[in-house]
Amino acid sequence: MKYQIAEGSQREMKITVENLRKDLQEKDIQKDQIFAELVGQIKLAEAAAMNYSRDLQSSKTLVHDLEKELEVVKEENKSLQQRVKELQDVHANSVELHDRVKSLTDVLSSKDQEIEALMQALDEEEVQMEELTKKNEELEKVLQQKNIDLENLEASHGKVVKKLSITCEQV
Repeated sequence: MKYQIAEGSQREMKITVENLRKDLQEKDIQKDQIFAELVGQIKLAEAAAMNYSRDLQSSKTLVHDLEKELEVVKEENKSLQQRVKELQDVHANSVELHDRVKSLTDVLSSKDQEIEALMQALDEEEVQMEELTKKNEELEKVLQQKNIDLENLEASHGKVVKKLSITCEQV
């Protein structure tokens, strides 16, 4: 009788051990699936971060190049303004000398045309400078958005790492 009770208890224990072993195997499979999923998500997040980083670097390079170009345009504009001022001074002097020198009338006319051409060129340069300024502002907005996206991605990455850590601790 004691033998039968012991044998029954032993069978129950074997069944319980077998059930626990199956549960453990299922949990191991689930754990492996979760790890695989998390690894995939981390790889996707890292790839996205790399893309954002490349985009950010490209945008920074573009902004830097545009800033250089803007400086060149500003210098040209400054030079043209100086040239216009000089030409305006020449024009003023020519008007004063008009009464004394009749032969300078033709030269004065050509100077007036040159001033008009320079003013038109200056207007065109100002339009280009406004376009470059607008483009620079747009690029700054894109850069700010990329920075926000990168911060969000980093925050998301932190959450995933935290969840992974918690999951690892639970397992």
